[in-house]
Amino acid sequence: NNFLRLFTYKVLIAIFYNMSDFVFANSKKILLDLKKNFFLKKNGHVFNNPIGFKVKDQPKKLVLNSKIKILMIGRLTEVKGYDVALKSFNSLLKYNSNYELHIFGDGNLRSSVLKQIDELNIKDFVFLHGFKRNIKNVLINFDIFLMTSRSEGFPNALIEAMAVGIPVISTNCQSGPSEILNVGNSFNYTNGFKPVKYGVLTEVDNIKGITNSLIYLSDKKNYSRYSELSIKRAKFYDDSFVFNEFLKVINE
Repeated sequence: NNFLRLFTYKVLIAIFYNMSDFVFANSKKILLDLKKNFFLKKNGHVFNNPIGFKVKDQPKKLVLNSKIKILMIGRLTEVKGYDVALKSFNSLLKYNSNYELHIFGDGNLRSSVLKQIDELNIKDFVFLHGFKRNIKNVLINFDIFLMTSRSEGFPNALIEAMAVGIPVISTNCQSGPSEILNVGNSFNYTNGFKPVKYGVLTEVDNIKGITNSLIYLSDKKNYSRYSELSIKRAKFYDDSFVFNEFLKVINE
């Protein structure tokens, strides 16, 4: 049962992780969780996931007078917040109908997502593409990346979108988004969202904040700025950069 599994994990992690030479976690929050809940005594190191493909050199440009394509990637589960995403997108369409929402992923809430799309009468603007293995091949076709998760481990899709120059919006959930987009700095929201160092963060489950952030990145000047910043930040997750950082730690 789940209790027995969790108890076994806690015991084995406490024993074997502390016997290792190095312990790496892919976000600061996960490392803290290992220390607090799994009795990790070692200092540990944060070692972010690499992107797995080359970072694009040129930023994207927003083409006005054409549909702005919003991209979401992730399992169709409650933790990903698609219910809030669809409500926010519906609100956005009332402001301006020049948008499309494209969702890549599958899961147990697919029927619920389809039902909500139908109830909101936005089926002409929302496209469910299902699971796609080589998502990097289609990333370049989209304009804005949106993530409305209620929690994350380390959001690989976020940095993959940044690697092709897509400006990104994410809820400030635990863990990962703030570390990636704002390097963990503190800030205050205005109208439920905040443009930060490398992207835009919103409050979790804040429909108004998510809608406002999409409107903010639809401005050509804001878009160009954050496309450049996406590429700049993505280079910290380039394979060679991450591997060299890994070698520095284990060779100290």
